Amino acid sequence: MSTDTDLVKRLAKLEKETAKARKRFTVLEQDSARKDRIIADLNRMVAVPPSATENEEVRILKAQMAELASEKAALLATVDTLKADRIKPTPTQLLGSFRNAMDELRRGLTPAPGDRVAYTVSQFDIDLKAQVAVDQESESVRFILPEPGQDLPADSLSQIRFTFQTVPRPEAEDEEPFIVVPTLLQLSRKTAHLALEQAGLSLGNETYRASNAVPGTVIAQVPDPGDEIPASETVDIVIAKSPTVAMPKVVGLLIEDAKALISANELDIGNVIEKPSDAVAAGTVVQQSVAEAQDVLIGTAIDLVVASNPKINVPNLVGMTLAQAKQTLKDQGLTLGEHSTRQSPPEQDGLVLSQTPEAETAVLPDTAISITIGSVGKRRVPDVRRRNLKHASELLADHGFRVGKITKKFRQGGAIGIVLSQNPPARKLE
Repeated sequence: MSTDTDLVKRLAKLEKETAKARKRFTVLEQDSARKDRIIADLNRMVAVPPSATENEEVRILKAQMAELASEKAALLATVDTLKADRIKPTPTQLLGSFRNAMDELRRGLTPAPGDRVAYTVSQFDIDLKAQVAVDQESESVRFILPEPGQDLPADSLSQIRFTFQTVPRPEAEDEEPFIVVPTLLQLSRKTAHLALEQAGLSLGNETYRASNAVPGTVIAQVPDPGDEIPASETVDIVIAKSPTVAMPKVVGLLIEDAKALISANELDIGNVIEKPSDAVAAGTVVQQSVAEAQDVLIGTAIDLVVASNPKINVPNLVGMTLAQAKQTLKDQGLTLGEHSTRQSPPEQDGLVLSQTPEAETAVLPDTAISITIGSVGKRRVPDVRRRNLKHASELLADHGFRVGKITKKFRQGGAIGIVLSQNPPARKLE
């Protein structure tokens, strides 16, 4: 099929070239005839005996005659070349080209799926000159086209006209009717619904878009007004809404609930800042950048201030004894964490050398603060005798010791829970 198509294109190109050559040939023949007339006129003039004063003119005329004769010979040679180069398609090529052209026409007029109209050709005429032969046995008529270069008498050729005529494609009885989409733009939502119903169409998707148009009116529709669609298809519309929205109240809501409400009103979340507060629960919105009920453009970013637990600045414990550091932390709402010892000069023995977190660090209440206490290597054991177990444990801890093994001993008439003895003994270096 591709070979036939290429042949059709080549024949069409050759026909154009042939038409140009024919036009050129006609011009050349006219030019040649004109020059023949000029030469004849010159010959007649030369045939008259010239006077002495006309000899020079005669010589010039003869030279012009020779030049024209040379040009004529060149023109005739060009005509012969054009005749020789002219493409002479065979009858097979002509019939193949005609067949391919008809197939291409048929394909071009075949309606695509969903087309409402089947385009047709009401009349198509073709004139051919050919010999007509009758086959007596089959009683069929054959048309014989002349071969290229074949010399046939004109009276042996018959001019045959082929006429192709078609009729419109009948519309199927059960074919779905098409309906013109009405104009819904600028109509109210209710009126648009009624217009579609009266036209025999149904409403499709209905969406809203911020617009400066009158709120509640249609600002877009798909398909466009005037389009023809099957009755089963729907029409989508877009309805205008105000470009502003009243700012909702989010103060008092938890941050996640506040964000959800802001987004539901087509507003954006701006900066969220934490502010220590003991008046409300942590995570509660305590301030919004746009006042409640104020009109604001859709898409505006709303900044929020959210309550957080109040922070405490860690006191400076360096230089204090263990007991002082513990009491200071308690007064500030903090607790003592791990405490370790580190070799230090005698003047720093028993004093806080460092702390974690450092002083002035903001922390939450009840945060444990770890400290490191200086030690010269050995410390004197405090005397914890005649103290109850709790006070004895605290005194030992203040001096960097801890309670070891506890042995209970019955004593007649003695108080219960009082330390009777200790090991190592008091004031011993350990």
